[in-house]
Amino acid sequence: ETVLPGYRRRGKLPVGDSPMRLEACEWAHFPRQIPPNAIKQNPSRQCHVCKAHGKKSESRWECEKCGVALHMPVCF
Repeated sequence: ETVLPGYRRRGKLPVGDSPMRLEACEWAHFPRQIPPNAIKQNPSRQCHVCKAHGKKSESRWECEKCGVALHMPVCF
């Protein structure tokens, strides 16, 4: 559990994907555009957070460190 200084925790903790959960592992994601490949010049993948919430939404951005596709800046 991560507690930020200066912020009181109130109520029940959220369940599911949230930006805090995505940052908690090593405290940051590093955005980059998904690099082109032989088939697609501008490739995209399903956003990890949106997919978990039942939305079908694609993004051209991923985390440079872990490779998870995320929307800029909402899901990052």
